[in-house]
Amino acid sequence: MLAMVRFDPLQQNDPVWAGPLLLLGLGFYTTFMLAPAAIAALIAEAFAIRSWIYHALNGGLSAWVGWSATGDMRDEYAFLTDPKIVVAAGIAAGFCYWLVAGWSAGFWKPLFRSATQLAPVTKP
Repeated sequence: MLAMVRFDPLQQNDPVWAGPLLLLGLGFYTTFMLAPAAIAALIAEAFAIRSWIYHALNGGLSAWVGWSATGDMRDEYAFLTDPKIVVAAGIAAGFCYWLVAGWSAGFWKPLFRSATQLAPVTKP
């Protein structure tokens, strides 16, 4: 007699579905970290804050806010239970953001200003 095998894609022991479910969960998790980081990046652009310390602290604080906002989900995954790992990753992300875009914060080019022409130099 053949045994009936029930297919349950959300079964926790199934290694086939572990990766996609983890990616889906981490995608949801990162949205809570992205909002404070985006607000602080806009503040840095508006006030021309170019300090690498500001951006590294912004990354760490944003990671901690996201970590504390998702308390129910982090119990499922062992690497999300330690806040030091998450905050260290946020600090590294903030420093990388500074390397790419934060060092030139506030240098906006005027869009509607015409180019000024210099007067020609006359010889005496």
